[in-house]
Amino acid sequence: MTKFTVLPLFLLAFLLFSCEKDEALTLDCGPDIRIVGSVEGLASDHYNLESAHVDGRCLTVEIGASGCTSEFWKLDLVTTGDVAESNPTQSSARLIFDDNVDEFTCQAYLTREFSFDLSPYLSEEDLPSELSLIGTDTTLLVE
Repeated sequence: MTKFTVLPLFLLAFLLFSCEKDEALTLDCGPDIRIVGSVEGLASDHYNLESAHVDGRCLTVEIGASGCTSEFWKLDLVTTGDVAESNPTQSSARLIFDDNVDEFTCQAYLTREFSFDLSPYLSEEDLPSELSLIGTDTTLLVE
């Protein structure tokens, strides 16, 4: 073989192996769930959970709240990282809402959708898992 046939084969092999690893680790559904020491005292009750669903390890929630705009809303998803061993496993997380407003000057009711990547929290060994959203009556099956 000449060096002109070996080089393309080497590059092809390199690309095949590097692409497989990157695609398996990357989810494009939003920020990662944050693992914290405690979720106590982090409650936020100035919003309503309108809907929630899971697709793979991507959680999507729609929330509603009063205000003038939803443009500056922030929503965080936090967990202690604990997963109870059962079948299916039991897991929980808390939504933390910040509307970035000191005073309410508008009383319109707005909704907005947020997505979170659950993969840093729930590994393949933890699945399926029933994920409870603390402070709501919502439990979702993550498969």
